[in-house]
Amino acid sequence: MSTDSAQIATGTTASNQAAPGPAPSGDPSADRSAAGWDGEWDERSERVWTGEDLDAAPPATPPLTPQERQRDAYGGLSVGAAFHGWLSALGTMVLLLLAVATVGLVLGLAQDVSSGTGQLVIGQTTVMTVLTVVAVVAVLGCFSGSYAAGRLVRFDGARQGFGVWVLLVVTALVGLGLAVTAEAQYALTSRPSFPDVTVARADLLPVAAITVAVAAVLSLLVALGGGRLGLRYHAKVEKAGLDSAPAEDATETGGATA
Repeated sequence: MSTDSAQIATGTTASNQAAPGPAPSGDPSADRSAAGWDGEWDERSERVWTGEDLDAAPPATPPLTPQERQRDAYGGLSVGAAFHGWLSALGTMVLLLLAVATVGLVLGLAQDVSSGTGQLVIGQTTVMTVLTVVAVVAVLGCFSGSYAAGRLVRFDGARQGFGVWVLLVVTALVGLGLAVTAEAQYALTSRPSFPDVTVARADLLPVAAITVAVAAVLSLLVALGGGRLGLRYHAKVEKAGLDSAPAEDATETGGATA
């Protein structure tokens, strides 16, 4: 083994960096032989052969920006924001339902309900109207709650909207479960004081299921968008502060110079 080959193998040159070999011929083995290399070839040898400085420090990881540090500390789903957004959504739904019911009574929209035969018969128009109104109210309430949750946090507004949506779905399922349990134990609808409610067309049940599914999907999309929309408030505040900072600095500098 030649002296140059030994230096390349051990990496004991003055600068620990070898000059690149001759122009490559397309055959790595032939190129190494032409340069006088007859030792074992490994990763270290490859690095020396290509002229890489073995003593060079690895590239430093760039420091995090202030916003990245804030996201690491305060990003993610906030349970408190989602909870207060859930409260806001419930309040909005209750108020909207009361307003719609009042308007319906004033305008006489309940004329589709009759009880002349002893049974409370609800017509198809009333059922479809009720389903539509409930779906719209659910979507609006979900938007209100997710927007409020987004305003309470600095990052990840969509996650806060999703948290509000999950809490609303859980609330609906719990309420449905309580209603079914109460009916199974106390037979509320079978008591003489409770009127018999009969829907005019039984095929409205599939329509109701489709309406609920559509309302659930729309409310989820609206919740994600509402959370992101609420988050824009903080971005506007920061942008306003950054835009006014140079002007303030210039004013202070001018006053000091004067």
